[in-house]
Amino acid sequence: MNRILTFAKASLEEALEQVAFAPLTMLDEPFDWLDGDLIWSEIQLCAPLSGTLVLGAPRTTVQPLAADAWGGEEDGANPGEAFLSEMVNIVAGQILANLFPAREPWIGLPVYGEGPRTVAPHALSLCVDVDVGRVGLLLELEAAEPLHLVPFTNKIAEGVK
Repeated sequence: MNRILTFAKASLEEALEQVAFAPLTMLDEPFDWLDGDLIWSEIQLCAPLSGTLVLGAPRTTVQPLAADAWGGEEDGANPGEAFLSEMVNIVAGQILANLFPAREPWIGLPVYGEGPRTVAPHALSLCVDVDVGRVGLLLELEAAEPLHLVPFTNKIAEGVK
């Protein structure tokens, strides 16, 4: 597993365990992004990595996770939308902070969707199992080969020319 997917898995695992109290198991099989009952939320990664992060799951998986996260109470008209939007925001921030600890992460606002989700050919994808079903994480980077993943340092400011 490459470094980005390692951080993505760790971020997703931490977020699901802390927000929805849901331990997860990594699966080697692909997530079904063409499922008709799929609900998902995506967020733009603006800097220091550019691309899109998507979290998705069947509605029957998201609803119990949302109920656990909100203490059994409804959060607005669509608790699944609120839950996925909050989760994709948390996971995106954690991935960027872990990959680039010396740089401030910039992300957009979550966008919610329902139904099948197209997947770019170069996308990185994870499929995890939680006790109520499967959750997918999709990372579509704007470059086929991502940036060199080393912490940012300002060599001029450090006196190195």
